[in-house]
Amino acid sequence: MHASPVGVDPNTGAACPGTDEHDLTEIREVNELPFRTCCPEQEEEATALGGTLMLPRPLLLGAVRRGWGPEDIADEYGVTVDTARFRFNTTGVAKQARRGPA
Repeated sequence: MHASPVGVDPNTGAACPGTDEHDLTEIREVNELPFRTCCPEQEEEATALGGTLMLPRPLLLGAVRRGWGPEDIADEYGVTVDTARFRFNTTGVAKQARRGPA
């Protein structure tokens, strides 16, 4: 018997009450453990939020003003280079740092 994924009724596989904000699309198994997947738009939003929480804009701006690039930021804050590069590029901190203090 497998554990039930969070937010899923173990008998029906349906999303449990209170999970409407992150709609269930399917249940998959990884290493014999069930987990639920969600629609791509919600996953993209969750990824963006995670990046924002790990690398807030003020932190990035300070790093760029110290001359750091995405690789330096990734090393210092323990995130992947892809995450650091995404936040670096989407926040516009390099452009803001070139303009001077805000």
